Amino acid sequence: MRNLRWVVIGLTFLMCGDVLAGNLGNRTNHSAEAIRSLHRSASKDVDAAVYNPAGTTFLKDGWHLGFGNQFIIKSDTLTNNGIDYAANDPVLLYPNISAVYSFGDFAASLHFGVPSGGGSKHFKDGHPVFTAYGGRVANIANSAVPGVASGATVDGPASVKGTSQFIGLTLAGAYAPTDWFSFSIGGRVTMGSMKTVGNATYKFELTETGTILADAFANDPTSAGYALSQPVNIAVNSDASAIGFSPLISM
Repeated sequence: MRNLRWVVIGLTFLMCGDVLAGNLGNRTNHSAEAIRSLHRSASKDVDAAVYNPAGTTFLKDGWHLGFGNQFIIKSDTLTNNGIDYAANDPVLLYPNISAVYSFGDFAASLHFGVPSGGGSKHFKDGHPVFTAYGGRVANIANSAVPGVASGATVDGPASVKGTSQFIGLTLAGAYAPTDWFSFSIGGRVTMGSMKTVGNATYKFELTETGTILADAFANDPTSAGYALSQPVNIAVNSDASAIGFSPLISM
């Protein structure tokens, strides 16, 4: 390796007021240089491996390596009916690694990073969705004995956590037929996963019929009427994952 160059690790603190863990969107902050300049589409540095693979041919012959990590400090607050629900979950690992080997008019490049999403939100003290789902919880009772519940309210601890992770690997080869023009062909593999876990305790809002049944069977734990007077716990645990491939052409 005739030329081994290390790009200073960028430890960048970002204040993000509204970052949603589950949102999908193309992220453009793939290197420390991008945070500093905010534009790397014409890069001829080591981060050209992800921003402008055709530009890798203009690097000096040999290996070029770039490493970076970003810390994202974020605070998310949802307000519903005058009640605030907060989630404060910093992202401590947001890495990017670029590697380029340039030789003559050719170059090969690799980039590993986070192309989209990433992070988590943990609403430990409730979420507006639990209020919105009161009617559906009431239907649990009504499906067993019709007309016994008019609704359901959160009664006790309630929390929900959403997490997403997207990892991208970009590989490309580039060729410069002249000293002013180059092109590159490659591809990107993206692996993504999303997971949501949550639970809440509800208390049924009983109709007159429901109240009569609950009182009549208050001492019979095996009956449906007894269950109407008891809190019910609702839990969710869902996850999804996918792998995608995108061809890349740069010039």
